[in-house]
Formats: sequence, structure tokens, C-alpha cells
Amino acid sequence: MILPSENLNQRSGFTLFETLIGLGVLSLILTVTVTAIRPPSAALRLQQAQTELSQKISKAQLDAIRSGETTVFVTTLRPCISKGTSEILVYLDGSVRASEFCVDDAKITIHPLTGKVTPVPNE
Repeated sequence: MILPSENLNQRSGFTLFETLIGLGVLSLILTVTVTAIRPPSAALRLQQAQTELSQKISKAQLDAIRSGETTVFVTTLRPCISKGTSEILVYLDGSVRASEFCVDDAKITIHPLTGKVTPVPNE
């Protein structure tokens, strides 16, 4: 016959602390996996396009000013208007001529004098 005091010393199952640690590790693994698999959001794509375009314009401005000639480069972004071009002209004084570009449903504009790239909020 087993006495109740002997049964208390035997350990079976997990403690509450062990279960909470296991759930914490599992949730961390799932969070990392889901964020790695999910495609980037529209806001992130817009920010990446803005940053990339800004860097290319800055480099083209520097090249145009150093060489004393107009620099032309083509971007992979889609112009918002059908007659627009993906070419961006950077003149020797650093000014820029370009179309508005569309990324998903948002627009990116380029200031003609400074070459500053700014997103246009959706209406």
C-alpha cells in the first residue's frame, strides 16, 4: 500500500515556471519566423524607395557638379503619369528634373532645386 506522504515526493509533469519558460521561447521563435516570412509593408517599400532614390540623386548631383556636365540616370521606379519617364536629369548646378514616381498607391516627388525626395501622402 502506498502512503499519501510517499506520493508527494514523486514528481511528474512540469512546474508552472518550466511551462512559462517553454511558452516564452516558443512565442519568440514564432515571432521571428513570422516577421521573416511576411512581405514588407507598403510604408516600408515607400521608405526604401525614397532612401534609394535620395542616395542616387545625391551621387548624381556630386558627379554633375564635379564634372561640370548634366548627369542622367534611369530609375526602376514607375512614373505616375503615362507620358512620364524614368530618367532623372541632374544639372551641373545640382538642380534636378524628374517626374513624380509611384510606389504602390503613394507618390514620391523630387524638389527641382534641392533634389530632396519626399513622399506625397495619399488623399
